Amino acid sequence: MGDENPIRTLGDYYKPSHKGYVNTIEFPVGNNVVPLRSDTIQLVQNECSFHGLRSEDPNQHLKDFLKLVDSLDLDGENKEKKRLLPHHGLDLWLQIQIFYDHVDCITQMGIDYVAGGRLRKLRPDEAWATIERLANMKIKGGTMPSSQMKLGVFESGVHQLNYDTLVRHPIHSGDVIDWEFLARQNLDQAFFNSINTDPFFGPQWGNLFHVNEPVYRELVREFFASFEFDASPYRYDPNHLGVRFSLGGEQKEISLLELGWRVGLYYERQSRENATLSRLRNDDTVKESRLLMEFWPTIRDGGFNVGNTKVASIRDPRVKLAHRCIAMTIAGRKETTHRVTEIDLYYLYCIYTPEVACNIPYCLSKYLKGVREKNLIYGGMLVTKIARSFGLLTDELRDALSIEPLPHVFKKKSLIAMGMIMKLQNGMCVWPALRAVKEEKEAAEEAEGDEGHDGAGGSTAMYQNISQGGWKVHQARWMDQQDEQWGRLNTWTGQQDERAY
Repeated sequence: MGDENPIRTLGDYYKPSHKGYVNTIEFPVGNNVVPLRSDTIQLVQNECSFHGLRSEDPNQHLKDFLKLVDSLDLDGENKEKKRLLPHHGLDLWLQIQIFYDHVDCITQMGIDYVAGGRLRKLRPDEAWATIERLANMKIKGGTMPSSQMKLGVFESGVHQLNYDTLVRHPIHSGDVIDWEFLARQNLDQAFFNSINTDPFFGPQWGNLFHVNEPVYRELVREFFASFEFDASPYRYDPNHLGVRFSLGGEQKEISLLELGWRVGLYYERQSRENATLSRLRNDDTVKESRLLMEFWPTIRDGGFNVGNTKVASIRDPRVKLAHRCIAMTIAGRKETTHRVTEIDLYYLYCIYTPEVACNIPYCLSKYLKGVREKNLIYGGMLVTKIARSFGLLTDELRDALSIEPLPHVFKKKSLIAMGMIMKLQNGMCVWPALRAVKEEKEAAEEAEGDEGHDGAGGSTAMYQNISQGGWKVHQARWMDQQDEQWGRLNTWTGQQDERAY
């Protein structure tokens, strides 16, 4: 009669459908029915029972069961039916689903690997053949690396519980800035010059903001489920091996110094220099709230209200861009990116205050440790960066991993909408003038009674019609204002130093 059920792949079977439904119970062929004796049942229970425990080997279970079926006195067709699974009488697709759902995650990954990551695209007979291939695979001589079989399986019960919890949490692919576009507009260098207030840590911020990597689901969950950071010794010894995690099925234990170059903050050779070690020992890991509150007026008018201060209130568009980069990396999050948190303010303070530098590896480690406490997993790009530095991303491993969608890229329209850049009539994009410059210029022009021209610091509509020569004049005025702004900031910093003594 053939198969009256039109569904063909496992994925189709998982979708509820009553169309074409047929009886799932199929009786043995002919009269050759061999009853299962009590001793046979007892043999299965004693020798071939499988409970899905972590200590059990599902591959060996399959081998033992198939060997037992072969020993029974059955004809060929009935023997093949009983070879399927102990749950004979159920459709093959349902047997596969039950088996897959009740083995541990390491076996599931093995099945997915052998199936090329497309188990649900296979027909039931193809899927079962895949499981049998895995059962007969010898790990040492097979095609699946042993380290890969350890993905998602931990010796620590705490880490295993973390992993099982993270499986239920969505992973964010991350956000990136279209730096290539800013480079074509000759805007990127001005931004990076503005954040390089410290010759050692300034370039590190730039390197961190440039991280752009694919995100692999299994690696992200494995890394954050096992990430541990022993914070206190790092304030005195960056060489202390206090950063521990599992990645690619391998246990890693590294120092804060090593973590810095593995995420790309600086080169490996720099980590061996005494100057690097000295700076990490002496740079800031925390700041008093009083200093942060005193810093805030230098970049924005008005006071700082924790949890209720909008990014739009920041005067300098480059500081706005720096804040967005912070919210995408070392304080990575998806929500509340339009507000300045206290930790955001601390990083801005470190970036824009002369003679103040942030111990970025230390702060990054504290952030990574807290990711698993969030409902949305962020920071996957950093995980990939670390995995790449260890040489773990082999072709075999990448083929077996699940990749998240590409990150969101803040392109031209987004940057304009967020007030970070503006477009002129000729298509060129520029940094908008500081609000303080515009307000002072508008006040002067109003006093002169010049109603027909908004001047170099006027509204956005004026910028759209400005000539390139006029823009250069405006930029010169803007840079003068910047110099004055930094002069006030230097004076403020000097006052803090005097207070310290």
